[in-house]
Amino acid sequence: MVHLPTPTNSSRSPERVCFTTGGPATGRPFSFAGRGPIGSPVLVSRKTFRIILVALLLISGAFASWSWLRPYEWSADPRARAKIVGCLVERDHSNYWVRLKLRIPDGEKHDLEQPVRLLTHGGDNLEPADTTLEGDEKQAVRVVWLKFWLEEKQMKGSLSLKINEGKLTVRSGRSGNGFRLPDLRSDDTRYFVTHRW
Repeated sequence: MVHLPTPTNSSRSPERVCFTTGGPATGRPFSFAGRGPIGSPVLVSRKTFRIILVALLLISGAFASWSWLRPYEWSADPRARAKIVGCLVERDHSNYWVRLKLRIPDGEKHDLEQPVRLLTHGGDNLEPADTTLEGDEKQAVRVVWLKFWLEEKQMKGSLSLKINEGKLTVRSGRSGNGFRLPDLRSDDTRYFVTHRW
């Protein structure tokens, strides 16, 4: 602690101003709070600082959990008998690979006989370039990966997936921003957990 006396030739009584410092000489860590009239205009004690820090950590943790645990589409078509979990977009020069991860809910079955199509805003019906099924002989298929090849013009609008008897939203655009191409360089990838991209 450093004590600075004020001049004694004034009419006021002398007062001492304390500055809080930290380090090995004082035996305590640095404090954000001044102990006298001089210092930071916002005085924060250690206890208040810890409470604020914990509150901010809880808020950021809740937001991160919400953004990862929310569904890709809030009102998915039940006739599709599947839900999109995420969408991995990879740029390949001026074209794009779009990989969709679908989860089949318990009690539902994916019909392998029915065609699966990606519908673009321009009316194109695209077949998957690759389909990967996850499951074993004892259990039905639980996860389906679909891979589609799209040209740049096909990415400039909404996308939906026709599967089984239903239709799922793959891309509906950002609210207020319309449809923009994902900001990716060649061979870059980005994983989306919502259809608003």
